[in-house]
Amino acid sequence: MPRQLIALPVNQGDAFFFRSGKRRVLVDGGGNKAQLLQLLTQVIGASGYIDAAICTHADFDHVNGLLGLFLPGATIKVREVWLPGRWLARPDLLTHPGAFFDELFEDTAQAQFNDEDDLERQGGELSSRETFEERNSDRGDELNAPELEEILDQASRRGGLPQSPFYWPFWDYVLHLPYSTPSHAQRFALVADIAQRIRELLVGAYQHGARIRLFDFSAFKRVGVPSGGWPGEFEPVNSREDRPKSGRSLSALDYLRLTVSNRESLVFWAPEQANAPCALFCADSDLGFGMQLKVPSRAPVVTAPHHGAESNASAYNVLNTWAASAPGITWVRSDRLQKKRPGQTFLGLPQPRFCTRCRFPNVSTQAVRLSVQAGLWQPTGSVSRCIC
Repeated sequence: MPRQLIALPVNQGDAFFFRSGKRRVLVDGGGNKAQLLQLLTQVIGASGYIDAAICTHADFDHVNGLLGLFLPGATIKVREVWLPGRWLARPDLLTHPGAFFDELFEDTAQAQFNDEDDLERQGGELSSRETFEERNSDRGDELNAPELEEILDQASRRGGLPQSPFYWPFWDYVLHLPYSTPSHAQRFALVADIAQRIRELLVGAYQHGARIRLFDFSAFKRVGVPSGGWPGEFEPVNSREDRPKSGRSLSALDYLRLTVSNRESLVFWAPEQANAPCALFCADSDLGFGMQLKVPSRAPVVTAPHHGAESNASAYNVLNTWAASAPGITWVRSDRLQKKRPGQTFLGLPQPRFCTRCRFPNVSTQAVRLSVQAGLWQPTGSVSRCIC
């Protein structure tokens, strides 16, 4: 079967289905659990399978939909789940969630942030300040496979937390600790929700029986060479498949800041093959890590970094330089109706460009379906080009 890419119309965030030969990959899941499951079922059937479900970072509009794959009654088989290695930097979120949330509540008392955008920016600053020595320091013992399984088994036997931090432990803190202020309560609720998403996806994947594979951005920055995945088929670009390290070197709040950092958003690609151009999945990365991929000879398909936001404008210089000798780039952008997106840099890109949702109110949402035909990425079915 020829390569195929489908940008699922999740209305919020990214969800890209990719097929190459017998491999089936889902990169991120948007923000709605039930919707992701419904859209994916339309593509592969209720009894279909995914070789790998990948979460690039812990933003709501990338991870939340993936939780739908592990809802009661979901029948799609997920063989592997690929996650950021940072997520296991604080295993006590899984094994001792009460103590973790206690620490998190204290951390947020004097913290300064208003929304997840602030957390993403602070996470990027924290990541950029991490020195070479810190990346090479012994921040804990490496977890081997049995130890990781034991951690996940403990979390599974504990049972999941309620769906929203507004039930537990949020109201317990607000009602019983008099020094809590409304702004403190709101900050805590925001980061507790991020922690809950991470915990729920790890536990859900484990209970589903999926093999969990971890890809660490920090390990990549340490050595400058990515590794892991399925070599020649689907590979990391800015991470190394690595065993996580246990330990408490990061505060609970800084740990969560890093999990939503766009700077550490994982990037993956399907390398070019004999009769098939490559596909690059940029997620929310600014590609500032020093991308060193083989220069494509055929026009690649590339997902728009951060939904085409102008804050990631520098990424397009990286991409255009990388593909300068190729006959163009096919751009795919996934987003909801958003006044600020796409930015002027994306709007200045040459066609072909495709959006699941262009920026005008009267334009309908679409699934962007592309497949390789005669060595080129081509739209299949009634797919409209971007009119942003």
